[in-house]
Amino acid sequence: MEFAISRRGRLAQPQPISYLMAQGVSGDCISLAAGLVDAGSLPTEGVAGCMSSFFAGRGRAGLQYGTTEGLVSLREKVRKRLSHADGLDVDSIPLERVMLSTGSQQMLYILTEIMVDPGDIVITAAPTYFVYLGTLETAGAQVLSVPIDEQGLRVEELAKLLGRIEHEGRAAKVKIIYTADYFQNPSGMSLSLDRRQELAALLGSFESMRPLIIEDAAYRELRFESDDTRSLWSIDGGRRVAYLGTFSKPFSPGLRTGFSVLPEGLIDPVRVVKGNHDFGSAGFNQHVIDCFIDEGLYDVHVEKLRALYAEKCGLMCKSLTQHLEGRAEWVRPKGGLYVWVRIPGLDTGMDSPLFKRCVANGVLYVPGIFAYSDRPSAPKDMMRLSFGPVSSEEIVEGVGRLAMSIEQVSSGCSGGFRP
Repeated sequence: MEFAISRRGRLAQPQPISYLMAQGVSGDCISLAAGLVDAGSLPTEGVAGCMSSFFAGRGRAGLQYGTTEGLVSLREKVRKRLSHADGLDVDSIPLERVMLSTGSQQMLYILTEIMVDPGDIVITAAPTYFVYLGTLETAGAQVLSVPIDEQGLRVEELAKLLGRIEHEGRAAKVKIIYTADYFQNPSGMSLSLDRRQELAALLGSFESMRPLIIEDAAYRELRFESDDTRSLWSIDGGRRVAYLGTFSKPFSPGLRTGFSVLPEGLIDPVRVVKGNHDFGSAGFNQHVIDCFIDEGLYDVHVEKLRALYAEKCGLMCKSLTQHLEGRAEWVRPKGGLYVWVRIPGLDTGMDSPLFKRCVANGVLYVPGIFAYSDRPSAPKDMMRLSFGPVSSEEIVEGVGRLAMSIEQVSSGCSGGFRP
């Protein structure tokens, strides 16, 4: 039976990462594409211990409905941790501004639903988190982008773009500026402190615009070669910035728990819309995380992750140097899960000879073009490699297969991998 699907439903498109992940779990394929965490790092023993104390001390509370905003004790911990990270007094983050969600992705969707009508403008970095591009496509947004460099979003280019929009009389259409400013997915770049200050000052200078700035800090805790940087939220004072974090990357993606600190004017709209979504995210998951932090296990776990991912990142970059020095370009990230690689002169798209050769040779990457809103003018020679879920042996072998594929395509060879 055919149904009359809504406009929003018709705009929704399948995500390319679904195909890539499906391919990555078959046969001898090594997936350097999936942005998953290291499976062996998942804290099963610590969580099991928490479960015993949980049922002894909290009874049935985690099995009951919770509130739309989320577990109060975990929200308290979120604001204490964020205030400590930013060097603020805890009371500078009112508890009512902190909300828990089903991963940070749910809050991205809710904020977009609240802020964006079809035809409104959302500004992102180029490249940017491609799953959010799918959300914006579904919302009917016009997505404009600003390039990045090794210091993150190029604020001077954002100023030029905002000036053009204002000159065109479309200032009221700018609804969201989205920045993943800690070890960005996909590039691994972070927004420098100077750029954060420049960005906050810039937004204050455009009185004709009142966009929401979404600060996606999903990878903030996974730093391994840099000091922490103050959040854009703290520099702005929380007036225009919604700060989004998650326990998925530094703890457990299976518990699907994110958190946000919202501007005052969005607390009620988000509460209402989120209530329509779910009456509140899974309470049991929130209790598990709350218990894990109470037991003093969380920070110990994060430190282990930082050491683990530092080692994996170093190994991937060493392998790239060994196999592709002079053929490829990349910048070693200081945190996160990804290395952003350019292969000058070689198309990396899913229909390209290189991608097909990599599939034949048993290795996968994410084509960089998916991370750009304007795909016709996007660079065609970029790829994202993830060192998160793969073992050290798979990193070495996977980069070797990638290099072999590049050599075969460049030389016109039709040979393939033989396990």
